[in-house]
Amino acid sequence: MRILPPFLVLLGTTFLALPAAGVSPQPDELAAGRRLADEVLGLTEPAATTRAGLELLQEDVADSVTRGRSWRGTPYQIGDRAYAHGLAFNSVKRIRVRAGQPADRFTADVGLENNDDTRRGATLGNGSVTFHVLVAGVEICTSPVLRLDDGPRSIDVPLNGAMEFEIRVGDGGDGRGWDQALWGEATIWLRDGTKLRLQDLPWLDVAGANPFGLSFLFGGRPSSEFLPGWTCERSEPKVGETSTERRVTYHDPTTGLEVRVEVEQYPDQPAVEWVVQFTNQGTADTPILESIQALDSVLPLAGNGTCTLHWAKGAVASFDDFAPETTVLKPGAGLRLQPGGGRSSSQVMPFFNLEGSQGGVVLAVGWTGEWAAGFRADSHGQPAVKAGMDRTRLKLHPGETIRTPRMLMLCYEGDRWRGQNLLRQFLLKHHRPQRNGEPLVAPITCGNWGGTSAEVHLDNIRQIIEHDLPVEYYWIDAEWYGRGGWPVNVGDWRVKQDLYPNGFKPLSDALRKSGRELMLWFEPERVHRGTPWHREHPDWLLDRGGDSLLLNLGNPAARQFLTDFISARVDEFGLGCYRQDFNIDPLEFWRQNDEPDRQGITEIRYIEGLYRFWDELRARHPSLIIDNCASGGRRLDLETLGRATPFWRTDGPRDAIAHQCHTYGLLPWVPLSSTSEDRAPDDYEFRSSMCSALCLNWWVSGDVPAAPIRTDFPFDWAKRTLEQYLSIRPYYYGDYYPLTAWSKDRDLWLAYQLDRPDLDGGLVVGLRRPDSPYESARFPLRGLDPEATYQLTDLDTGGEWTLTGAALVKHGLEVVVRDRPGST
Repeated sequence: MRILPPFLVLLGTTFLALPAAGVSPQPDELAAGRRLADEVLGLTEPAATTRAGLELLQEDVADSVTRGRSWRGTPYQIGDRAYAHGLAFNSVKRIRVRAGQPADRFTADVGLENNDDTRRGATLGNGSVTFHVLVAGVEICTSPVLRLDDGPRSIDVPLNGAMEFEIRVGDGGDGRGWDQALWGEATIWLRDGTKLRLQDLPWLDVAGANPFGLSFLFGGRPSSEFLPGWTCERSEPKVGETSTERRVTYHDPTTGLEVRVEVEQYPDQPAVEWVVQFTNQGTADTPILESIQALDSVLPLAGNGTCTLHWAKGAVASFDDFAPETTVLKPGAGLRLQPGGGRSSSQVMPFFNLEGSQGGVVLAVGWTGEWAAGFRADSHGQPAVKAGMDRTRLKLHPGETIRTPRMLMLCYEGDRWRGQNLLRQFLLKHHRPQRNGEPLVAPITCGNWGGTSAEVHLDNIRQIIEHDLPVEYYWIDAEWYGRGGWPVNVGDWRVKQDLYPNGFKPLSDALRKSGRELMLWFEPERVHRGTPWHREHPDWLLDRGGDSLLLNLGNPAARQFLTDFISARVDEFGLGCYRQDFNIDPLEFWRQNDEPDRQGITEIRYIEGLYRFWDELRARHPSLIIDNCASGGRRLDLETLGRATPFWRTDGPRDAIAHQCHTYGLLPWVPLSSTSEDRAPDDYEFRSSMCSALCLNWWVSGDVPAAPIRTDFPFDWAKRTLEQYLSIRPYYYGDYYPLTAWSKDRDLWLAYQLDRPDLDGGLVVGLRRPDSPYESARFPLRGLDPEATYQLTDLDTGGEWTLTGAALVKHGLEVVVRDRPGST
């Protein structure tokens, strides 16, 4: 089917066909998430010896143990039967299985794997195995010699309350060649009614394995040496409306140091979050506490022992901002990532997807400062991860408490895009700003320079209202304050009377009468030398000797002053959105302020102060939303996403292809964002800039005063285009699938798909770039029900047609765009 441009396509079900199920957590994923949280954080296990897991006892040749998928990269199979789960390894090998609690039974289908390699061995007369299960050294299950043609044998082994047992594979008496033994759907049935799949259990014999999930040095000693001897208390679960809170507390009776792991689990998501806190409960300063890692663990992945790390570049005002990156983790090699400069998403995004061949784990760091994360593969190919603040080396005073970065760990089965979409759903449900108690729908804003007169603003607002443009927030940027240019007047927040003789209330009043809001730019953390804030409160500022100083939010008086000041401006100006910029790297300000035995304390107190400032501001003004800029997208992390939204996600090129690439790269990790849309009327440019929010800059260019909207401005096109966007905006809150590779080449297409099964629909956006010689492209779609029939709608023409899910997935959606550039 060929479709003429320009068009957007909506996907929806028709007739009696069921909609695609979409990505939703499955029971096995929820169970795996709970189990991983228990194992990594020690929520229920009193000691490492009772953890559920696997121990390698003996092997004649060092080779891999695969989980969930054959070492050939194919699904598991014995005879004609396929298996989605299992554990496979070659003879001769012995593995101890620890159940962690009393077990009733162990079940599996056993046999020789059926793959191209074992079939080749069988033609040569090779490949035979025996299976053995032992409890307390007594063999209670033994299979006959099994060859390829024998197919699967089911075993159901009584364990009678045993907490561990051993599985063995023998060579059948003819050597180990082609002896690829599979324990298909191998499952332990526990006495409490739960079940454990062998493929999900971690290795317990890993060198340096850490049963506590965190690590630090204390008085020069590693925590692994002394934590087992500290008292440990585990709280009873506290069930809330959306999550369950738990706590694990370790206490040092000698120094009084308390280590508290505050855990939050979600019954509807395979996710766990935690924050580690350290408190000096003693009467003297503690020994030096250093190298604090909020996460230090080996994470078991299902599959064949390989792990791919998916991550993304951060924002540095470039074409490549948020570009996807992939690193294959191999034993002996590692990767260390950190943002640099102290802004959490500069250079590197603090989100990661560790993908095995059958599933994986998504991680996120919530720390709006200088975090660091290290990744390597252990000897089994499993990812070993350390994450925390980049630098900590400090003593704690009596009664003093510090916190670490917030960590998120989310389990998934299947490919990495299932993991990405579970992350998106989790963030949208649990880390999404609220407005008046409701989840935020990111708005359409229109940008205007602050150095523009109120008279021009009021005229532009009048025209927006008269032409009924669905602009939701009228954005006024920098240079409305002080006595000169915007960069050198931060710290002088007096309104320019020549531009705004009556302040901003006349503007916000005019907007609110029409159901719109005013958005205003501030940069309160950076203070220019010589401004009133510098002269009046030098003791509140961190000073490295340059023209820019840093307001120390770790100082309670400074933080309270800022909270009261911004809160008063919200009321005085009638603001609906507080836009906070941050055009300075704070890291060296923090570190220069630290004493040698208090390294990290300034950063910790500053970040705690930032969160308290935003939280109190939102509590005072429930209808207020916050725009998180930071030179464009440099403070995006787990902690900020729930408080503020990046309506200006990058200071990078204002270019259609750059906007496409930024959307493509950011949507897997950050559901809500927007970028500048500069050209009207231009469908290609507009659709290149679409995301979950929009920032319109149709009548302003750069940091110069805006002129009145020109008389020939295409209001009809603008209204029609914005209303069409509003009709599809809900799909940006659903599942996301890229349909092309990420590329900034001008001679290609870029396309992506958004699904909302709860709305029985979805969206496909296709963009033909200026130099693409290809008038047509075919995009196989994802996440659809092959048995369903889908109704497709051309949003520009209203044309409708139907295709089956099977056709859309297998053969794809074919489109034709004759314009260069052009959009679908």
